[in-house]
Amino acid sequence: MLRHADVVIDLQAGDTGKGKVAHHLARENKYGAVIRYNGGANAGHTIYHEGKKIVTHQVPVGAFYNIPCIIGPGCVVNLIQLHNEMTMLREHGFTVRLYIDKRCHVTTEEHLS
Repeated sequence: MLRHADVVIDLQAGDTGKGKVAHHLARENKYGAVIRYNGGANAGHTIYHEGKKIVTHQVPVGAFYNIPCIIGPGCVVNLIQLHNEMTMLREHGFTVRLYIDKRCHVTTEEHLS
């Protein structure tokens, strides 16, 4: 049962700090999931986690705190970029529990060329 939810919404395009706010909220680790519900793989969230600069594009910031992450409907997933991002996060020592909604749009190399 959902008892509590924090929602970070912004009506602006570009880096306005949504990822930093979500990262700050996730630090308390009281969430059952961190969900990204809209946007493409071109998003960029620059996070400073334990003194390290980490840039994510698709994986929600819950990954930094071992909170399950969901890429929800309305998102566009670039499979190659997602693979590279997951590899980078593993190299930084994070275990990412990622779920992708079956209604997400997927882009491949063929779409981008």
